[in-house]
Amino acid sequence: MTLMSPLARTAPVRSTTEPPEGDPRPGVTLLQGAGPAGSVQGSWWHRRRARREELAILRAAELDAARRAELHHMAGVLAEAASLVDRGWVQDGWLQVGSGAGARTVTTRSLHLVDEQAVTGACLVGAVVQGVGLARISSQLTRRSLDVVWQTVFDVPVRPGRACSPEVHRSRVRDLTRWNDAASRRQEDVAGALRRAERHVLQSVTSR
Repeated sequence: MTLMSPLARTAPVRSTTEPPEGDPRPGVTLLQGAGPAGSVQGSWWHRRRARREELAILRAAELDAARRAELHHMAGVLAEAASLVDRGWVQDGWLQVGSGAGARTVTTRSLHLVDEQAVTGACLVGAVVQGVGLARISSQLTRRSLDVVWQTVFDVPVRPGRACSPEVHRSRVRDLTRWNDAASRRQEDVAGALRRAERHVLQSVTSR
């Protein structure tokens, strides 16, 4: 009886496979009996890759949900701004407080009046700022809302949520201020522009 060495029983056996006729690839040498360790490692890599893909999908879903929430908030700001302009419209100033003979126009030098009396009117830019909140005048929501209004007023393709540089943003605010204060401008022009901007934002939500 011939005894086999333990090493002989566990050593992999090499076998050479010949390619099919006409296949230009050389023969492949396979290692038989060396699969289990490689299978475990391959399974681990597969699980790790699948987990990375799952996390990427979750992150994309979270970003999309945040984006939609911001757009809904923006639409609400623009709707509120339009309603404020319907109640009272201001030229050569930001906001209006009080009513009737006691109405006063608020400029950058008299913003403290907003804390003392109810806001009853606004210019185009002031209405958007008031919709977000004066305390958040420099917020991303304020800037992006004004950008959408600028794109709407000047018939530029609307891309809600696209950030622009601070310099470009300041230039756009000046454009909107001049547009609002033009002698030919009417109250309904301003309120209408805000409502069109709101519709653009809502359409952006539903098209995603």
